[in-house]
Amino acid sequence: MAESNERERAARESVHSLISHCMDSPRPVLTLSRACSKVSYLAGDGVRDNLFHVASALNEQKHAALMKGLGDPGASRQHSNACVQELLSFMRGVRRELHNPPEVLPTAALTERIQRNLQNGQWVRAEKDLGDLATRSDQQSRLPRLDTYSRSELLRVETFEHLDKLIEHCNGKVRAIDPSRDAPVPGERSSAEPSLHGRASAAPLPRHAQPSRGLDR
Repeated sequence: MAESNERERAARESVHSLISHCMDSPRPVLTLSRACSKVSYLAGDGVRDNLFHVASALNEQKHAALMKGLGDPGASRQHSNACVQELLSFMRGVRRELHNPPEVLPTAALTERIQRNLQNGQWVRAEKDLGDLATRSDQQSRLPRLDTYSRSELLRVETFEHLDKLIEHCNGKVRAIDPSRDAPVPGERSSAEPSLHGRASAAPLPRHAQPSRGLDR
């Protein structure tokens, strides 16, 4: 309980510090707007679902600053109040996460979620779940190869290789546990078949020349 309270305090202080730094900026509206975009990106990639509230709070604070600059104190107060409510919602979400940890998803359901996230282009969430799946010893079915998912063509080379290796690692564990499951599954690559490099030479990925900045959105 003491650890949860400390983490809750740290989260609260971090968020208030973020907003204070934005407001102390020479151009607070622009700074708040940029912070809002960055936090929204993190929330969209599943880093912490409750970050959506922080993004909303930053957006409300930005509008409060705009209204103040336009000489409308009433509207400014309304946006400031909305900012406070979003921060309260964020802290309620943090408390729920700290005091009620989510249940561990069964391996079969985890495998289904990985495939769903790969199909929808949720690469960060898929990477996190693949890391979890790699630690389990009861995986029953193998995952299709990465390039069977339509949005994988939009991935940078480094991202494609990273996710592809995670999938192959998980599939290798299934074959090691029960060699009888070594029969091909739809879309799976044989061990001798090249993945990215052979595919890239025939049809280069659209953004292969761009430097990698981690998993693509």
